[in-house]
Amino acid sequence: SKLSDKWWRMNNLYMIENEQGKLVRFRLRPAQELLFRTMWYLNIILKARQLGFSTLTEALLFHACATRANVNALVVAHREDATANLFRMSKLFYDELPAPVKPMLRTSNAQELVFENPSRASRGALPGLRSRFRCATAGGRGIGRSDTLQCVHLSEYAFWPEGGESKAATLAGILQAVPSQPGTMVIIESTANGCEDFKDRWDAAVAGEHDFEPVFFAWFENPDYAMPVEPGIEWTAEERETRERYSLSWEQLRWRRWCIANNCGGSRDMFRQEYPANPDEAFLHSGSGVFDNALVIRRRE
Repeated sequence: SKLSDKWWRMNNLYMIENEQGKLVRFRLRPAQELLFRTMWYLNIILKARQLGFSTLTEALLFHACATRANVNALVVAHREDATANLFRMSKLFYDELPAPVKPMLRTSNAQELVFENPSRASRGALPGLRSRFRCATAGGRGIGRSDTLQCVHLSEYAFWPEGGESKAATLAGILQAVPSQPGTMVIIESTANGCEDFKDRWDAAVAGEHDFEPVFFAWFENPDYAMPVEPGIEWTAEERETRERYSLSWEQLRWRRWCIANNCGGSRDMFRQEYPANPDEAFLHSGSGVFDNALVIRRRE
């Protein structure tokens, strides 16, 4: 039925806050739709900023918990404020669901939703889904180790702090909690942060050394990254080369120029770090190399 269809529910039942702070119905954007249709049970995602993948992954995990019994989902973010934002997004999904499709909710605190009958007296006969959605912040010891998890979203993994245990050890503990069975899903997503464990795992996925599917999304896959072009504008040789290399529209090139000037302090290197066009740009420009990063990328291409 439609109510059990992930695509239909996300595009018709889930509400989000847009950039203006208004409640709107969640509609998958092109990059989100592409990710939705290419995902499988193990995913590692390298991305530019603000493509909406956190919204999509929260919707996927929420859907699993709100429609299936005995699902244990875990979201781990790199900072406490990010954890709070991701939980608030999922709580909004629940609050705005139409009453006929809203599952029973026993617990709703700062970091957890438990879809179970809130009445202890009738819980035995009518237990509810008994599914659990939980958010946590990276940096502590033993996150997820005592659980059996079906759905996991690890957000901005490249920026996880090295706390009481290494982030690689934390990740290993979480992955051990996910059984290799149908219906499970792991999503590791991040912007790049130089040469560290996320890059190692990305390179291994690209090389086919494990089953995680590597997916890269460039900045120009967001249709919002375009601006009107003023008459008589003059383009630099570097801009024309970039347009030709990635088949960009003039409107996308105009937004790129605006973003470099206004959001990146005039630095093309900063733009390539935050809004990469290919994986090499993402990793080389987010680290400090001995050689000129732009020249290295050009030679590799």
